[in-house]
Amino acid sequence: HEVALDEDDNLPWPDAAKVQAWWQTHAVSWVPGQRYVAGLAPQRDHLMRLLQAAGQRQRRLAAEYLALLNPAAGLFPIAAPAWRQQRWLSSVSES
Repeated sequence: HEVALDEDDNLPWPDAAKVQAWWQTHAVSWVPGQRYVAGLAPQRDHLMRLLQAAGQRQRRLAAEYLALLNPAAGLFPIAAPAWRQQRWLSSVSES
Protein backbone atom coordinates (compact mmCIF):
# COMPACT_ATOMS: atom_id res chain seq x y z
CA HIS A 1 0.00 0.00 0.00
CA GLU A 2 1.16 3.47 -0.84
CA VAL A 3 0.89 6.02 1.92
CA ALA A 4 1.04 9.57 0.60
CA LEU A 5 1.57 12.62 2.78
CA ASP A 6 -0.98 15.40 2.85
CA GLU A 7 -0.06 18.17 0.43
CA ASP A 8 0.02 20.70 3.27
CA ASP A 9 2.25 18.63 5.59
CA ASN A 10 5.29 20.84 4.99
CA LEU A 11 3.52 24.15 5.52
CA PRO A 12 4.50 26.03 8.69
CA TRP A 13 2.09 26.01 11.62
CA PRO A 14 0.81 29.51 12.45
CA ASP A 15 2.03 31.19 15.63
CA ALA A 16 -1.20 32.07 17.47
CA ALA A 17 0.31 35.07 19.27
CA LYS A 18 1.62 36.55 16.01
CA VAL A 19 -1.73 35.99 14.28
CA GLN A 20 -3.56 37.73 17.13
CA ALA A 21 -1.12 40.65 17.06
CA TRP A 22 -1.52 40.98 13.29
CA TRP A 23 -5.33 41.02 13.59
CA GLN A 24 -5.22 43.67 16.30
CA THR A 25 -3.13 45.88 14.01
CA HIS A 26 -5.03 45.24 10.75
CA ALA A 27 -8.64 44.58 11.82
CA VAL A 28 -9.79 48.04 10.70
CA SER A 29 -8.83 47.18 7.09
CA TRP A 30 -11.29 44.29 6.84
CA VAL A 31 -15.05 44.58 6.41
CA PRO A 32 -17.01 41.98 8.41
CA GLY A 33 -18.88 39.62 6.10
CA GLN A 34 -16.78 40.55 3.04
CA ARG A 35 -14.91 37.75 1.30
CA TYR A 36 -11.25 38.24 0.43
CA VAL A 37 -8.88 36.44 -1.93
CA ALA A 38 -5.19 37.19 -1.45
CA GLY A 39 -6.07 40.33 0.51
CA LEU A 40 -8.63 41.88 -1.86
CA ALA A 41 -12.29 41.40 -2.69
CA PRO A 42 -12.76 38.75 -5.41
CA GLN A 43 -13.21 41.03 -8.44
CA ARG A 44 -12.35 40.05 -12.01
CA ASP A 45 -9.22 42.22 -12.44
CA HIS A 46 -7.70 41.02 -9.18
CA LEU A 47 -8.53 37.38 -9.96
CA MET A 48 -6.97 37.68 -13.42
CA ARG A 49 -3.76 39.07 -11.87
CA LEU A 50 -3.70 36.08 -9.52
CA LEU A 51 -4.07 33.69 -12.46
CA GLN A 52 -1.11 35.36 -14.15
CA ALA A 53 1.30 35.61 -11.23
CA ALA A 54 0.22 33.80 -8.05
CA GLY A 55 1.15 30.37 -6.77
CA GLN A 56 -0.86 27.28 -7.67
CA ARG A 57 -3.18 27.35 -4.63
CA GLN A 58 -4.17 30.97 -5.17
CA ARG A 59 -4.50 30.42 -8.91
CA ARG A 60 -6.92 27.56 -8.27
CA LEU A 61 -9.01 29.73 -5.98
CA ALA A 62 -8.96 32.58 -8.50
CA ALA A 63 -10.13 30.22 -11.26
CA GLU A 64 -13.02 29.00 -9.09
CA TYR A 65 -14.11 32.56 -8.22
CA LEU A 66 -13.94 33.61 -11.88
CA ALA A 67 -16.19 30.67 -12.78
CA LEU A 68 -18.65 31.75 -10.09
CA LEU A 69 -18.63 35.35 -11.34
CA ASN A 70 -19.16 34.25 -14.95
CA PRO A 71 -20.50 30.67 -15.18
CA ALA A 72 -20.77 30.85 -18.98
CA ALA A 73 -16.97 31.21 -19.25
CA GLY A 74 -16.33 27.90 -17.51
CA LEU A 75 -13.46 26.97 -15.22
CA PHE A 76 -9.98 28.17 -16.20
CA PRO A 77 -7.78 25.11 -16.84
CA ILE A 78 -5.03 25.58 -14.25
CA ALA A 79 -3.84 22.02 -14.91
CA ALA A 80 -3.19 22.77 -18.59
CA PRO A 81 0.41 23.25 -19.78
CA ALA A 82 1.80 26.66 -18.83
CA TRP A 83 2.21 27.79 -22.45
CA ARG A 84 -1.47 27.12 -23.11
CA GLN A 85 -2.54 29.01 -19.99
CA GLN A 86 -0.33 31.97 -20.92
CA ARG A 87 -1.74 32.04 -24.46
CA TRP A 88 -5.31 32.04 -23.12
CA LEU A 89 -4.55 34.74 -20.53
CA SER A 90 -2.90 37.00 -23.11
CA SER A 91 -5.85 36.62 -25.49
CA VAL A 92 -8.30 37.50 -22.70
CA SER A 93 -6.32 40.56 -21.58
CA GLU A 94 -6.09 41.88 -25.17
CA SER A 95 -9.87 41.78 -25.67
